[in-house]
Amino acid sequence: KSGQLIHMNKQKITLRLGQPLVISPRSIIHASHGDFIRYKTSVITLTYQQLKTGDIVQGIPKVEQLFEARS
Repeated sequence: KSGQLIHMNKQKITLRLGQPLVISPRSIIHASHGDFIRYKTSVITLTYQQLKTGDIVQGIPKVEQLFEARS
């Protein structure tokens, strides 16, 4: 697990748990270094390129191959 050491002495250690995130370079980050992030808050928006296909019929042979492999 990842986290941050907050305080340490002879009797106790205080840690703040964290979660590392791996993101793409085109992602939009909604937080800054040192910000406190609350539970279920959006931290990043992942952006991606979507390929456009010309016709739905193009994918039918591939679907048929998948079903044939299972039967």
